[in-house]
Amino acid sequence: DLLKISNIEQISKLKRENPFENLSIFGTTKDPIEVTELQEEFDNKVATIKENNPDLEKSVKKAIFISSIITNMVDEGEILQKSAQKIIVIGLDNAGKTAILSKFGGRLGISDLANLKPTKDVDRRHIETEDSDLDLYIWDFGGQAQYRNKYFDKPEQYFLQIDLLIY
Repeated sequence: DLLKISNIEQISKLKRENPFENLSIFGTTKDPIEVTELQEEFDNKVATIKENNPDLEKSVKKAIFISSIITNMVDEGEILQKSAQKIIVIGLDNAGKTAILSKFGGRLGISDLANLKPTKDVDRRHIETEDSDLDLYIWDFGGQAQYRNKYFDKPEQYFLQIDLLIY
């Protein structure tokens, strides 16, 4: 398929300005005619996907941005030398927080992103990284006003011992 991206590092390597531009679609072929045909087929599929999911490109750009932050932190050793990191993701309702996090976990394909339901309260996830001893605990906060008020009424339940805040 078009997007065989399965981890944060792969997402962070996409071009944020045009995320679909540098995806590998040619395989091992060097035949210029076949490359042209593959490129046309790819462009048509991308156009169809964008047409069916108008907010997809914006969500992918956000995913690239967040992935870049996480990848840079790991590469530069900015993550503290502890085995667990608490990351909270907050923002207004319908901002695409859950869509981005779901794509990181490989849980959803592109066509599924448009059918996501709003997060109720806080969705907590645990992600074990393959190449390190780092465990990520990601808290995805529902962005509706009713939940925001709850978070601020009892901040000690949500905002203690945070390693990274993504807004």
